[in-house]
Amino acid sequence: MKVIFQALVGVMVTAVPALAEQKVFGEAEVAYGQTDLEDLDDTADHLNLGGKAAFVSSAGLGIQLGASYSNLSVKGAGEADIYSYDAHVYGDAGDYKVGAFIARMEIDEVEIYGLGSADLNETVTSYGLEGQVDRGPITYRGYVARADIDGTDNIIYGIGADFDVNQAFEISADYDAMDVSIDGFEEELGVSAFKLSAGYYVPQAPVRLSAAIGRSDIEFDGMDANATSFGMGATYLFGNRADAAREKLFKSVAVPF
Repeated sequence: MKVIFQALVGVMVTAVPALAEQKVFGEAEVAYGQTDLEDLDDTADHLNLGGKAAFVSSAGLGIQLGASYSNLSVKGAGEADIYSYDAHVYGDAGDYKVGAFIARMEIDEVEIYGLGSADLNETVTSYGLEGQVDRGPITYRGYVARADIDGTDNIIYGIGADFDVNQAFEISADYDAMDVSIDGFEEELGVSAFKLSAGYYVPQAPVRLSAAIGRSDIEFDGMDANATSFGMGATYLFGNRADAAREKLFKSVAVPF
């Protein structure tokens, strides 16, 4: 944690300009998706409600806060409610942003069909560094962090990009990965996910419609499991401009899967 904040201080000194435009912007989203669990011959449905907002001072210091609720249900097995929260502090130099974030994911109760509910009380906390660069119609982003899962430290990282095809259409690609060290095993558990999504900004309305397809892989001790996901969503936009050239919010979270 000390290294993270030392790096953040350096970012603020070098990245924040003397004068910048004060900004307030954000978005609220509802999304639905389905995941094909190929190796289990089953499917999972997930509903997500969430929002995030950012404030950038006239000195170029940015703060972003976010929260979301997700319901995950596996057909014939059970379901769980998941709550996530994240906070970001960053320097905004106009065409690039660099900062640090902390995020938390909570799974309180799991309902197992036919057996009832059980208190899981599982939490995942992550903290790390993140950055974003705007180069004309393309915005690049990336992060690296440590995640506390069951008292062990694990590395998560990701990269992504948004391409503004025109004012109405946007195409995004994201790759996220997590390396987990497990006691008693020399080999790390590797989890990775690739997602391709498209967004349509409705003309004359602060609304973005989106659709996505993703692929997840888990590798451990010679075993390999895969899953394919599909999703769609609608987002209400406030502040900033309401088209594909809209300023991007950070996407870094506790566990990006």
